[in-house]
Formats: sequence, structure tokens, C-alpha cells
Amino acid sequence: MTPTSPGMPEIAPRAIGQFIEVPRDFFCRGPDERGKRPRDVQEVKTGIGTSADELQAHLAFARRWTLLPTGPSVRWPHNLLVSSCCPKGLRNSVAWSLSDFRLQRKIGGGQNSTVYQAVHCSSKTAVALKVYTKCTLTAVTRRQVQREIEIQGRLHHDHIAKLYGAFEDEQSLVLILEFAARGDLLRHISRSGPLTGAWLVDSVLRPTLLALEYLHQQGIVFRDLKPENLLVVSGAVKLADFGTAIDVRLERPLSRLGTLNYMAPEVLRCTDRECPDLTYGVSADVWALGAMLYELLLGRTPFHHSDVLVTVQRIVEREVEMAGSSVSAAAQDFILQCLRKEPHQRPSITDLLRHPWMEAAEDDQVGACSSSSAVQSSVALPSASGMPAAHEVTLPEAPDRNRRKRASKLQASPSLRLGRPSRALQAANQHEQDFGRTRSMEHLPA
Repeated sequence: MTPTSPGMPEIAPRAIGQFIEVPRDFFCRGPDERGKRPRDVQEVKTGIGTSADELQAHLAFARRWTLLPTGPSVRWPHNLLVSSCCPKGLRNSVAWSLSDFRLQRKIGGGQNSTVYQAVHCSSKTAVALKVYTKCTLTAVTRRQVQREIEIQGRLHHDHIAKLYGAFEDEQSLVLILEFAARGDLLRHISRSGPLTGAWLVDSVLRPTLLALEYLHQQGIVFRDLKPENLLVVSGAVKLADFGTAIDVRLERPLSRLGTLNYMAPEVLRCTDRECPDLTYGVSADVWALGAMLYELLLGRTPFHHSDVLVTVQRIVEREVEMAGSSVSAAAQDFILQCLRKEPHQRPSITDLLRHPWMEAAEDDQVGACSSSSAVQSSVALPSASGMPAAHEVTLPEAPDRNRRKRASKLQASPSLRLGRPSRALQAANQHEQDFGRTRSMEHLPA
């Protein structure tokens, strides 16, 4: 493990799988450059069809450093990771480079990285490229990038976004990720409108719980659970962005990393790295899950305030209030258990999978499928002689809900209810279905 104290002796780099773990001092630029912040990188504005070579030109002035030990054997570019889940057509006989991909558009990014939708030129595989600009990374953020590749590269789960590989050149460090065409959960909600209770449980909550259970069994704390880090793929969500994840079996989590509105109280208390009692574990993800569900159901995070210090005080001291809301009693109990102040009082992810809210939603789903099959069998009629099979009766789909304009956060309007649809909306949908069914029956031959 990388030493965490300046007084510890320097150790030689050693391999971990296909990656290299190096001591902290390895990432420093040198005695004369420590503490200096590199000059800002010119913003890269790329449009559809932009060549990756143009992006490379903007980064040409970056300093040369590598996550691998420097020496005569280092050649640019070189691969840092080739995952076992990497598609065969995406693998190259030589190291990847940015010129192997065509950037299509910018789809996200953070303080030190930019995420692009891209296509592999040879195989036409759609991927997401997370590009880190080396000259903007400090020693701490370089370690976080290294940890991100180490952790996500060894994960294989249906509800975790795949990391196909990673490579670096003189100016940039690039992660090749699974591409989600429908974007993240926040974007999906803002476009499609409110979530129904069944969809929330079956397509959001259950996949998230299964992914977290898989991580916690391996001692990994995700540390940044929020709607923006859940990608919508094939009707369900996948956990993505492991930039803040940490393996507690190898390192002691001490940093206050994550997003404030989803941070647990024990994470905010970590101010003294020398105090052995100030640490946290997998229960911090349980807290973030409760805060995220509160937001999805009520349209705002439970402790949000325009003043950051007030938000911190609320998280540490204030209890959650859900009385009088439209949320069901089972869902309220689920959320309130996740948002308990003491970490040891929160349930584990395995316990949450057996919560009555989860079991009730599963029973409702089974009942809905049974009733739907009965309705279809009673309406669908056999084809008459001489009548093509294409003229058989089919029920019309329910009309789409009114789309909402995207807000920067789901805290924009207190009246926004992200949960079960209103009774008026349900009645309107039922009327449309009955009306469409009657019109379809009228056109049948006698």
C-alpha cells in the first residue's frame, strides 16, 4: 500500500494486476516545482465529427509524467489496462491512442476531466472517453485517477458500467468506458417526467442495491452516489464514475470526498487525518442512497440550503422530516433507516434488499404482469379468414407525459414530485387507453 505518512520510507513500485502502484512521492514534479499550480489548459471546444488529433493539439504543451515508472523502456502511447470485458473488436495489436477514436460530442466532465462520446474507428464501437489533462492534475488527483482504474478495472457486474481499458500519452490519460446512449438518471428524469413507484424500485433502486452489495462485499466504498452517477442502460441503471471510490481493505478513508448534499455526517467530521477514530466505511453509501431516494421522491435533497455551512449543520444535527408527504409508509421507513445519524444504526445493503418496500414492489409487479396478460388475452382476437394477421387488435400505448425543462438540480421547484403520478394523470391515462380500445374494437369486422 502506498505510504500515507511523509516519515515512512520510500518503497519501490510494485504491480497490482495490470496496473502499477507507486509511492506518493513518485507523482511529485520536483523540489523546484512543488506547490506550483500549472497554467490553465485552453478549453477544448469540439463539435460533431471532430478528430481526436485536434484535441491532441490543444494539449501539446503539457508536462511529461506517467503513472508507470519512467525510464528508457517507456514509450508513448502505452496501455495502462486492458480489461477482460473489452470487446474483441476494440482491442488493438498495439497501444491505443486518441487517433484511434473519433470524438462526436462532449457529454460531461469535471474539474480535471472531460467525457466525450466517441466511436472506435476500426470496429465502429460506440464508447465514452474520459480524458484527463495531465498538466491539471496534482499529486492527490493523480492518485485518485490511479485508484479509479485499479478499482473499476477489476469489477464485473451487470449493474456497473464497464471500463474497457485505459491508456496514456505525453499529454493526457484516457479511460475507455461503456457508452450509455440515454445518459444519466438526472437527465432521464428531466426529459421523461416523474417516475412511477414501480419503475423507481425495479429499474433504479434494486439495480443500485445489487451494485452496492457487490462493491461492499469487496470492501469498496463508492463515496459519490447521486443521480448523475447512475447511467440508464436498457431500461435499468448502472453505477458509473469511480473517481472517488476506495478499497477500505487497502486504505483508510479519511478525505471528505463526494457531493455535499449526499455526504454522511461521519464523512463531514473527517478533519484530522492523524486521529484514528475519524474514519468511515460502507455505511456512508447507505446514507447517500437515502438522500438520493428522498430527492427522487420529493424533488429536493433532505438537507439542502443555499448556505453551505447551514447544509453541513443540518446534515450533522437535524433529523429528517417526511410526515405529511405523499410518499408511502414503507418508502418513508426505508429512507429514514438509511438516514440515521449513527453509522452502526443504519442497515446493510443486504438488509435493505429484504425491506418490506422492496418486497411489496415485487408483489405489485407480479400482479401487474398477471392482469396485463389477462387483458391482452381477452382483447386480442384470432384473425378472420382472409384477414391479415397485422390487423389483429393491439392496445394503444399510454400517451407520453409532458416533458419538463431540465434544472441544474432537482431542487428547482418544491412542487416537483418525482414519484407516483397524480390521480388526475392516472385518470387521464386510463381514459385514453379505454377510448383507444373502443375505437379499435369498432373497426373489427362483424
